[in-house]
Amino acid sequence: MVVPRVNIYMIGAFGWDTAWRFWGIGLIIAFLPLMWLLIVNKPEDIGLLPDNVTVHSEEDLEKELAQVAQSSFTLNEALRTKEFWFIGIISMTIPMISTGMLFHFYSIMSSKGFDSNSTAYIIGLMALPGLIMPLIAGTIIDRYRSRYIVSITLLVMMLDLICFRLVSSMVGAATFILIYGFFTNVQVITLNVIWVKYFGRLHLGAIRGAATGIRRHRLRIRHSAVRTELRPHRQLQPLPSC
Repeated sequence: MVVPRVNIYMIGAFGWDTAWRFWGIGLIIAFLPLMWLLIVNKPEDIGLLPDNVTVHSEEDLEKELAQVAQSSFTLNEALRTKEFWFIGIISMTIPMISTGMLFHFYSIMSSKGFDSNSTAYIIGLMALPGLIMPLIAGTIIDRYRSRYIVSITLLVMMLDLICFRLVSSMVGAATFILIYGFFTNVQVITLNVIWVKYFGRLHLGAIRGAATGIRRHRLRIRHSAVRTELRPHRQLQPLPSC
């Protein structure tokens, strides 16, 4: 919630390029060492098993790894399934909507009469669901089928975006961004679980990487189309004769 307002101040005081360098250097200094120290490749690397399963011996770890290898798809096997493409297409919806909305959020809110500080406060509220939902989404996913969760979240997000056109107050804008953040986080976590349930853990990085590459390609096409649509149309002038 604080970062958007800090960004507004830094951009206004020092320029966007200085703000960009500040956060880049800050990430390298503060977060890169933490990632190096705290992130592990898989639970078995530190003598643990997923889902709080108790480890009694090295044989338990070996059995788990053998079971994971047997039940996991390779990238080539995953690419030949319709589920990979179906889940990949669903995974594109949130980045496509969110990226476009966040890129133009300040201009949209400005057209509704909100200043930049108010807009920064509103968009900062999106961090609240991201902080809370990982603690709650697991219970929701365990209780209900994934297809129902994904369908409901997409429906609510669609209705929320339609209602956004009617927003004219801080309360309405805050309600919109909180609802959007809540259901976006539920869907993201649900899709993360679906990838593991369908294709296993062993080659998940390669499979998710392939899906991410497809998603980014689609996003580039979409953003190019938006830029073309927003670019002022100009009549072509004939080339000068030589």
